[in-house]
This record gives sequence, structure tokens and C-alpha cells, in this order.
Amino acid sequence: QSQLILHAAKDVVSEEGSQELLDNVRDRIDEIESLHRTRELTFKDVDQGDRINVTVDKGGGNILGGRIV
Repeated sequence: QSQLILHAAKDVVSEEGSQELLDNVRDRIDEIESLHRTRELTFKDVDQGDRINVTVDKGGGNILGGRIV
């Protein structure tokens, strides 16, 4: 089965324009990931009463803290 997948991947990669398509996909993924990483934090497995401390320092010494109630 892995040989079949390898053969199919080689066929796709050998097609004209595949590198440009791959580069475009990588660029778009990077754009999407950078948007989420710079604007959103997600906390999982947090229960009521758990503490979360967040520090944001953009060079100006601004400190933000939070607690889940």
C-alpha cells in the first residue's frame, strides 16, 4: 500500500506546475497560521477555578493577567 501511495505522489509531483501549486499552498497556510497565532490564544482542559496567567510584553512593559472564574 505504501508503494502505491509513493507512486501516486511521484506522479503528482512530476506534473507541470506542481511546484508552483505547492508553493502557493504553503504560502497560504503560512498566512492563515500567522493570523491565528498573533490574535488568538486558546486554552483547553481548563476547569472552573483554574488559574491562567498571561503576560503580554510588546516592549512597553504592558502586563495583562487573567483568571477563569
